Amino acid sequence: MAQSNRKPKTNPVAAGIKVIASKSCPSLSTNSTITYQLGRDSSDALHIRLHENSGGGFFNDDWHSAQELADALRSVADEESVTSRALAPLFHGRSANTPAFFAAVLRNEGALLPYRNMARRHVVGDLNAFLKQTDPKKSAAQPATRAKPTPKKKKAPATRAKPTPKKKKAPARRKTKASPAK
Repeated sequence: MAQSNRKPKTNPVAAGIKVIASKSCPSLSTNSTITYQLGRDSSDALHIRLHENSGGGFFNDDWHSAQELADALRSVADEESVTSRALAPLFHGRSANTPAFFAAVLRNEGALLPYRNMARRHVVGDLNAFLKQTDPKKSAAQPATRAKPTPKKKKAPATRAKPTPKKKKAPARRKTKASPAK
């Protein structure tokens, strides 16, 4: 877990942020699992904090505004694909792992989408939905809608297939002495 000298910022109560969810996702390399927290401040703005990394890589564990992350992604949204480098200016002077770990978190939250099955390249997703998805006021005001279950396929009537005959083994070849080479 990361060590930081600025404990008041990482402490949700001291930072004025109420934790609303704790989630996990694989890192971009899939070698570790990242645990992160979502929180809301007094003005109901969404914040994200990296909490743990099972792989032991260092990271910055301060709270970061989801709006700032979204703005950084909007600035590169016109490009065909983006990497975690788009987030690097937000973490200047911090651990080099932090932008990639946040990219994994943003991919898990739907703000980034996979690009052509490439683990470290992304396409910018629906950032407005990302910023609103964990809003406790909106989720309480709107009734939860359930997705319709996928209808099960009807099974075809069972037909008895004739058993395939077993192949006969070829007769064993006799070992013969090779004639000496001339």
